[in-house]
Amino acid sequence: KQKTAYEIKECDWSSDVCSSDLIDLQYVPPGGQFYTHLRPAALIASGSGDRLLEALGPQFNRLRAQWETESGVELRSVDRLVGTLFASEAAPPRFAWVVYLKEAIEAGDLAAKWQDVETAEQDGHEYFKGKTWAYLVPERGEGKVFVMVAPSDVKETFEAKGLPPVLRADLQRLIRESEIGRA
Repeated sequence: KQKTAYEIKECDWSSDVCSSDLIDLQYVPPGGQFYTHLRPAALIASGSGDRLLEALGPQFNRLRAQWETESGVELRSVDRLVGTLFASEAAPPRFAWVVYLKEAIEAGDLAAKWQDVETAEQDGHEYFKGKTWAYLVPERGEGKVFVMVAPSDVKETFEAKGLPPVLRADLQRLIRESEIGRA
């Protein structure tokens, strides 16, 4: 029987990808329908990173600039980025982002970069609330992690306590199979 990377729990792959780089949905709010796991800094630093970004065109560049403004960080400083889409029949889809930084940044310094945020509280948890996004900075993230969610998703995100969401069996199987393929 072939083991998954979670069972191996060590860095024995031929690439520079170690078990700490596996698809990790920690801090992702519950209820997501679509997940993406990106490594922007590695992509940009690669030899083909600039060509790829250029090939994505001006629309992507506008979206990238908007995301960098809203997140307060440049993609080149993001080690891992987990995006989640929440479908809704009655409203446009919502997004959430878990941002893993290459270098630690103090919560206050991040808040200074976010646009028009105020400190807020939900069930004893402090977070930063803006017009479009709410920003949560988990203490366990040691200044290297923050979460961007719709303000309406703050309560559920805190209630999840940073644990990965429960996934449907087919999504769990897909994650396991993709990890086996990388081993």
